[in-house]
Amino acid sequence: MDKMPAYLEELAFAFSMLPSKREVLIELIELGKSMQELPVEERTAERKVPGCVSNVYIKTELDATGKIIFMGSADALIVKGYVALLVQSLSGYTAREIVEEAGVYVDAFLKKTDLNASMIASRANAFGNIFQTMKEQCKAFL
Repeated sequence: MDKMPAYLEELAFAFSMLPSKREVLIELIELGKSMQELPVEERTAERKVPGCVSNVYIKTELDATGKIIFMGSADALIVKGYVALLVQSLSGYTAREIVEEAGVYVDAFLKKTDLNASMIASRANAFGNIFQTMKEQCKAFL
């Protein structure tokens, strides 16, 4: 992971072009609607993201090439957008890259977009909780 994942760069640019925080939220909701969700039977207690007001689940698998593939779901529209954003941007990297390097790029994305500034505290925390859960699940593959 030599630089910010292209998907995060594209989203940061796209969000910066939107005229208001409301428009950013609308885009997040649309992003969440487009995500393939984790099937209900795979939404287990061990995949539940702790600390979220809404029900959020993350599944982490290793593909045949040694890359991480994420799937997720959430029952709140904006939080579902967070899941979609993180799943799309972090899938395809190694567990080590996600655990050791991805935080720098996720933080840079948040700073570029000022995404957390437009959120109530519980939603802003959800983003961090989802990312932390993804990192924790990746540690099992190190």
